[in-house]
Amino acid sequence: VQDAYDEVWAAAHARNIDIQTKTTDEVCTVSGDRQLLARAIINLLSNAIKFSPTGSTVELTCEHIDENTVVSVLDSGPGVEPERRAELFRRFSRAIHRGKDPGGAGLGLAFVRVVAEKHGGKAWADHDRDVGTVFRLSVHTPTENAPPPQKL
Repeated sequence: VQDAYDEVWAAAHARNIDIQTKTTDEVCTVSGDRQLLARAIINLLSNAIKFSPTGSTVELTCEHIDENTVVSVLDSGPGVEPERRAELFRRFSRAIHRGKDPGGAGLGLAFVRVVAEKHGGKAWADHDRDVGTVFRLSVHTPTENAPPPQKL
């Protein structure tokens, strides 16, 4: 999470977007491919910055929920219609957002989904505020004797 934050900080700063990190008392530790997980979180944060208006806030949270570690990124953008949220994680899905289309190949969220699944988790989007969309990446938090994550 820290690697991803550091990677996108300059882009957020250039648009005067504040990335607020919200943490719990417990450390979010997972066993997995550090580079792939960081890239997946970078994709979530980059999208949040891209779709949020200048001068807004993006929230980044990492917490343990049941047997998973969940990273959540809440943007301040126009939101995504509920019936279209599942499409976001398919390859080449783009231009289904409310408002203007900022471009892109439509592969970033598909990559997030694949990384999550290879780590025993999932990726999804939901909406729990008046503005924006929450994108979540869960990774199964293994026990001491669990097998390593699958290779991509």
